[in-house]
Amino acid sequence: MHNHPLWMLLPWTVFAVGAALQFWRITGAFRSGARVRQRLERIWRMDQPPP
Repeated sequence: MHNHPLWMLLPWTVFAVGAALQFWRITGAFRSGARVRQRLERIWRMDQPPP
């Protein structure tokens, strides 16, 4: 049972899922930061006097 080649995929699958979750968590600050910047730029444009 333990000699089956698919057993080698289990640790790699766990590693890949963990790495993907970690990457998603780390890059979450950049994704939300872009939204905050867009909102601030929109507010800034609305506050500008018309030309």
